[in-house]
Amino acid sequence: MAYGHGNSDSEKRMVSLGVGQLTDAKFHALVQLRDQYLEAANAMMTAVFVSEPLAGVPDKKTLDQALLAIQKDRQGLNKAYVEKARMAVKDHAHEAHGRYLRRLVGKLCHCADEIEGYQGSGRRYYHIDESLQDKISHAELSALQCNAEGWERALTLYRQVVVQGSGDGLSEAQAAVIHHLHEAVQSRYLPPVYGKDEAFTCQLHLDYRVVRGLKDGKVLDPLNKAAALLLHDQTNRCYQHFLEVSHPTPRQPPIRIPIHLTEKRLRRLGIEGLKTAFKSFVLEIGTSRIEVKGVVERVRPAYTAAQTTANASPVKLADDDFIALAKALNECDTLMGRDFGYANTIALTVLKRERALSADDLRELMVIRHLPRARAKAAMKEWFSSREGRDIEVVTQQCYSGRNFLKAIHGHCQYIDRLSSQIDCLYNKIDALKWILVTTLALNPEEWIPQKGLAFPDAFVKSLHQRFFHLLDKVTHLKAKRRQRYRRIAGLKKSWFGYLSNQEIALAKEHNAAMIREDLTVMAVEKTAPDYKGRRFNKMINNGSKGQYIQRASDKLLWNGIPELAMPTPYTSQACLYHQQLGKRQGERFTCPRCEKSRHSDLNAAMNIAGMLLTQWLGNSEKRSSFGRAISSENLVHEKPLPTA
Repeated sequence: MAYGHGNSDSEKRMVSLGVGQLTDAKFHALVQLRDQYLEAANAMMTAVFVSEPLAGVPDKKTLDQALLAIQKDRQGLNKAYVEKARMAVKDHAHEAHGRYLRRLVGKLCHCADEIEGYQGSGRRYYHIDESLQDKISHAELSALQCNAEGWERALTLYRQVVVQGSGDGLSEAQAAVIHHLHEAVQSRYLPPVYGKDEAFTCQLHLDYRVVRGLKDGKVLDPLNKAAALLLHDQTNRCYQHFLEVSHPTPRQPPIRIPIHLTEKRLRRLGIEGLKTAFKSFVLEIGTSRIEVKGVVERVRPAYTAAQTTANASPVKLADDDFIALAKALNECDTLMGRDFGYANTIALTVLKRERALSADDLRELMVIRHLPRARAKAAMKEWFSSREGRDIEVVTQQCYSGRNFLKAIHGHCQYIDRLSSQIDCLYNKIDALKWILVTTLALNPEEWIPQKGLAFPDAFVKSLHQRFFHLLDKVTHLKAKRRQRYRRIAGLKKSWFGYLSNQEIALAKEHNAAMIREDLTVMAVEKTAPDYKGRRFNKMINNGSKGQYIQRASDKLLWNGIPELAMPTPYTSQACLYHQQLGKRQGERFTCPRCEKSRHSDLNAAMNIAGMLLTQWLGNSEKRSSFGRAISSENLVHEKPLPTA
């Protein structure tokens, strides 16, 4: 596989290489490969899919043995591609069986959980329908939940009631609940179908069996170096790089795919030469689009594990981990602070590192991030008021306004609101028509109204039936337009966040900086605020925006070997880094109460985020010691100071 099996010592990225113009014969052959691959995969899945995993689930070895027999009998498709289908089906079938059992156990272990805000009427439990909840007492449900604690005990109860048909030790109501939960999970348990959606893209990880140029006996080295995977033709006026893959039909000539492999693309990935450029290749085949991607690999920095743990849970870190983090930061010439905001998407401040950073300071700040909110605010207030940073030098500051970005999203959200309003109105008309048709034609209201095969008493009812399905088609069309707008919003986020993260990387490389970011959740705009633009707009901004940007930027920082740490959030935009003074923001401006110097609040926040580790304790070490004792009262940090990194 392109990404290896459990190799955690390296970072891998997949980059599109760009495919040139294909002839009709080549494109038809690749589409034929997709269709035959999907047909083989679906046949294998149907053969090994277990309809009731409670009766027994085969392990991966047993699945492999059954699939190997099917692979051997498969004709008409290159055996290398059939093997790739087998490997994919084995993993997907095993995952489907495990997901089914996890859902069963999860529902039974939480069968007595009540819906928050239950007022005595309506549905009471998350996993029990209203029709069943009145037939069993809460005490019986709680007892059933206690008996099902643990994986094995829950599955034993299911096997006893569902497979063996025995209700020993259970009341009739408890057995009915188990049957109900099983039916709910079973109704959603279907074998995976490859290519069910027309937009499904078939992804094939290429290796020596399907790529021409790799000989037996010397498989691994050429594959890892990727030197023999690409053909280089300098005489070709249009394309100079080609990838030759095996034809789906055995004993047919290979398919030669032209690739746009430019030096600019390689330089962006930090790759100097082609011989060590790609770890492996991936061929993606859609119904109307062919794409080749290369997998690039780099060694993961030594501090990565400690950095990831520090950003998640510093309690799990040992002294050596904090020392390693401080050492990685001390190898950088500057620290770059990032403030992620609302009107201004990001504000960046680069500060010069004049002294060695302390592992003790690093540890305490990491711990403050995970304190309860009240304690964290008190600790950060003490931090800002007890440390000085008079000699800290600002190298550069950059602020990226997101107003045009927000304006574009707001326009799409307004259009989506109009579409949703039209859809709601149409559904009201559809419900009214359905009631008339069900009443007139004596149909079951719980079943779908058939589009054909009905006998109508008169032409008017027939016209209502036609209008009913006409409105349904219109709703489908409007929903498609709404999904298109959602895709545009996702594209806007991807484009804007990608540009900003690239700017971050360029600035960090220019100044040899480590990234210090704020661990902040972007809040929704209140309804009473003048900037409020509607609930859907708030959802589009807050639904994953911060997480998307942090994930995107963090991936690029890790890929480029730039250290990254998250700092506590309180008071970062309301403190003066130089004079240890806390004040209040006035709109987008912050003014220091002592020196009365005014700064943009977002840039001031970025400066404080980057400067937290650069400030020093005032006077003697008494404040330093008392602060350490205050935040270590719950054994979150050690009392013994750490050596300097």
